[in-house]
Amino acid sequence: MRNRFLTAGLALMLSASFAQAQTSLLNTTVNITSSTAPNPRGAGYFNANVTLSLVAGNTYTIQTAMQTQPAYGIDTYIYLLSPAGATVGSNDDCGVASAANPYGSQIVYTPTASGSYILVVSTYSGGSTYSNVPVIVTYTGTNGSPVTPGGVPNVKVTPPSSGKLYLASLTLGETRATNPSVSALPQFRSVTRMVSASRDF
Repeated sequence: MRNRFLTAGLALMLSASFAQAQTSLLNTTVNITSSTAPNPRGAGYFNANVTLSLVAGNTYTIQTAMQTQPAYGIDTYIYLLSPAGATVGSNDDCGVASAANPYGSQIVYTPTASGSYILVVSTYSGGSTYSNVPVIVTYTGTNGSPVTPGGVPNVKVTPPSSGKLYLASLTLGETRATNPSVSALPQFRSVTRMVSASRDF
C-alpha cells in the first residue's frame, strides 16, 4: 500500500512538472535606427533583427511593444522568417484588447521544423526610429527548448511500462538516454532514473 501511494504521488508530481505551461524564451529590447537585411518591409523602413531558436511542435507567442506607454507611441510591424528565409508570419497591429499599446504587434506560430528563425522588428511608417522596443517571446509545448540561464524548459518524458519514473537532467550538451522509453531531447546531456517504485520502496 505504501508503494502504491508513493508511486501515485510521484507520478502526479512528474506530470505537473512536465505539463504544458507558458515559458519565457526571450525578454529584451531592441533599437530600430537603420535598415538591416533581411527586411521584408523594404529598404525605406528601419528594422532590428533577432535570431530565435525555435523547436518544431511548440507554439510561440511573439510580442513587440504591446505594453508600452503612452499608447500608440511605438508602432511596430513584425515578420518571422524561416531558416530558409521565407516569411511564415507577419503582423502590424496586435488586435489584443488587453494591450496597453494597440499599435504593438503579435505573431503566434507553431513551427513544423526546428531551427534558427529571424524575427524582423520593423515599423509601420517609413523612416521611423524607436529606442528600447520591448520584444517578448514565450512558448507552450513539451518538445523542449534551448536551455538558458535561469530558464527551465519543458521536457517530454514517457514513463516505461515497468512503473519506473524517469527525470531528464537539464544540462546543456548531447543526448545520451539511459532508457529507450524516454523521449530524449538533443538539448540535454543525459536522462537518468528518478525512482523505481518496484525496488526503491
